[in-house]
Amino acid sequence: MKGITFNRGKRKYRADISVGGKQRNLGYFINKEDAVLRLENTKKAIEDGEDINTWLLANPNPKSFTSSQDQFEEEYSMFLDDEDREPSSKDGYHKKLDFCFSNFRILQKRYEKEVEGKTHVVKAGVYFDSSADLFRTKLIHFRYWKAHLGMIGKQITYCNWDMTEFQLRLALLRVFQRNIYLPKDLQPNSENYVEKWKEIKEGIDEIVQESIYEIPDRKPQIENKIIFNPAFNLSKKERQKISTEHTVEVKRNNMIKRLEEHFYIGISKKKLKRESKISIPTISKYWEYLNNINDGMEQV
Repeated sequence: MKGITFNRGKRKYRADISVGGKQRNLGYFINKEDAVLRLENTKKAIEDGEDINTWLLANPNPKSFTSSQDQFEEEYSMFLDDEDREPSSKDGYHKKLDFCFSNFRILQKRYEKEVEGKTHVVKAGVYFDSSADLFRTKLIHFRYWKAHLGMIGKQITYCNWDMTEFQLRLALLRVFQRNIYLPKDLQPNSENYVEKWKEIKEGIDEIVQESIYEIPDRKPQIENKIIFNPAFNLSKKERQKISTEHTVEVKRNNMIKRLEEHFYIGISKKKLKRESKISIPTISKYWEYLNNINDGMEQV
């Protein structure tokens, strides 16, 4: 059936619908019949004139919440196996979570005029990266889920200025599934199952509102960042080469600056080594340069 596909990695059926030229994921289902029903109900809601975002929010896919602990751990393991080795995926955007975890794309937008026609520019700016809080190696105890999502929610909002409340709810649900350990009373066979998930939904709604109006506890840092031009679509290898060359240039400039601070006409190489803490071979490499710039200064 059109709109229903089978995901071999998850071993589940996925339902999708195209709305306004954009593909919307309606969720994953163990049974194909459930996926078909979800798709048909969504189509009917759209035909009746309902807004797709409002309807999805009012009718969440229960499979987003109701996986057993075994299923959750299996999906979590597959998530980690399939995840990028480096959290800093291209331009700070994580495909699986579907949001930016750094403000790198915001910086690209801010400097788009300066980077136009170039592969990159280097700028000192306010940089924020939530990798340390988001990409954890261990699941968080359930009792801390609200505090963790509250922290992450502010960070997501900071790095995704155009994110709607609905998109933020979905993002927080993905973080919940990825980072929080599910206790027994959140499994389908629990008597408190429905009540517990209702509390979580209400808690996430509160976090969404708090995240919109507050700034992250983790403070952004002033850093020199290489702003790559997205129009060039540089490969990972090309970016690494640019980053390596920039690092070498920065180290070289810092070393020359140290030599210049301690150099004067008549100083020996050995004394310059003691004062600058730079090796004799390196001093010899720049010896002519140091004498030339100092001769020029004396002539002036």
